[in-house]
Amino acid sequence: MTNRCAKTAVLFCLLPFFIVAETVVLEPGQDKRKAVPIPQEKRTVDLYLTAEFPWSIRDSWIEQKDDLSLWMRKNKTYYKLSNAYAPNSFVVIKGELQKPGRGNGVPPVARLSVPAIDLSWDFDCGIASRENLEHQTPAALLVTTDATQHRNLLVTLREKSNAALIVQLFWTDTRSVRVYRDNIPIWSGSYQTIDGETAFRVEPVAVSESEITFTAKTLPDDYGHTMAIDLVKAFTYDLIVDGVKFNHTLNSSHDGIEIRRNYSQGFSIPNGEWTAADGALAPVCYRMSQDITVKARFRTNSAFLSSASISAEGIESDEGWTFGTFNGRTVTFSGGVSPELEFTMQGAAPSAVGIFEKPRIAWLIQDINGNGDAVLEAARTGPHKTYAILDTPVAPWTGETAGSNQNPLDERAGIGVLVGEGEDGGNRCRLAGDPRHQRKQSICI
Repeated sequence: MTNRCAKTAVLFCLLPFFIVAETVVLEPGQDKRKAVPIPQEKRTVDLYLTAEFPWSIRDSWIEQKDDLSLWMRKNKTYYKLSNAYAPNSFVVIKGELQKPGRGNGVPPVARLSVPAIDLSWDFDCGIASRENLEHQTPAALLVTTDATQHRNLLVTLREKSNAALIVQLFWTDTRSVRVYRDNIPIWSGSYQTIDGETAFRVEPVAVSESEITFTAKTLPDDYGHTMAIDLVKAFTYDLIVDGVKFNHTLNSSHDGIEIRRNYSQGFSIPNGEWTAADGALAPVCYRMSQDITVKARFRTNSAFLSSASISAEGIESDEGWTFGTFNGRTVTFSGGVSPELEFTMQGAAPSAVGIFEKPRIAWLIQDINGNGDAVLEAARTGPHKTYAILDTPVAPWTGETAGSNQNPLDERAGIGVLVGEGEDGGNRCRLAGDPRHQRKQSICI
């Protein structure tokens, strides 16, 4: 505040802190730029005009301004910018100068251009009410190689029509993000020629250890080499599906059926049939058309990710069935780890018996830390090999006794599927996915 007060009247130092006051000197025949530095919160700017001695200002008016209509003329030497959250409103003021005394000459003209710069994420662009929030609340950027899920930084630079539109971009963490213009990488601190609004794609490549600040600056002006500056903040994060349990609750009608690897060996799956560390550890078995729930737990390497809404959906396969859509849950993280949560699937298990080798699940994330972020695909799990059987196993077999060697077997012939009664009253079975009918009780369920 000291430097600014030195260039303006002492009165301005007594103004409330939310008012920015600037005084500029117009010179006859000169066309100059004056950048107005606006702190990152709602401000009012008072712009006072004076003329180079011995000239005075005969009259002045707004020659150009943007469609925000925030600049207004109060009198010939006083212009006001109201409700600005950043230097994102430009104006060109044209003034006529005069000397003391009478004369018949044409009054010389002077122009003053106040450039405007706006740096916004694509999902906030044009939302004035969020302009101050984006300087305080960092955007969440998912680490992914899928370019369709990368966010764009939108830079808008406005000045008088014949101005050199050049902006300089900076970001504080070159390890965690890469920045591209038209898929060509650029470097922090490089100058870019801007034609109206330009998009820069930001690729998160690693989880950031601290907040990342992106800054856009105009060229220095003609008064003290001041620059108009706008900034946004972000952090990068990842989401890891630590484990998925399909058979998670004994004697439940909406989870998987207990199965074994073979008669003497069960599956050791305390963390689920699929884990991030080991992938698929066991197949899944359902009664056909039954309701399905799964349990999952998540973790992240980001210290900034505290909560998110997570949902899931099956990925299409060519086998005629895959998982449906799983309702979203609010997931909280403590020390980077979430509790285990249950997700309910819209839809049901396959409506016909069979073996499905390819079902996968896409895990979707949104509303990071309650900030309303759009849906992104954060992870995939699978394939989850799935058996669909006709009904719950009956004696002497069981599908709801943990560790029992009377649970259905997975190896060799696979799981048999009960299709009806034989003429002699015995169970008639066929293998899931195998057209042969059999009567081997060892695999018949």
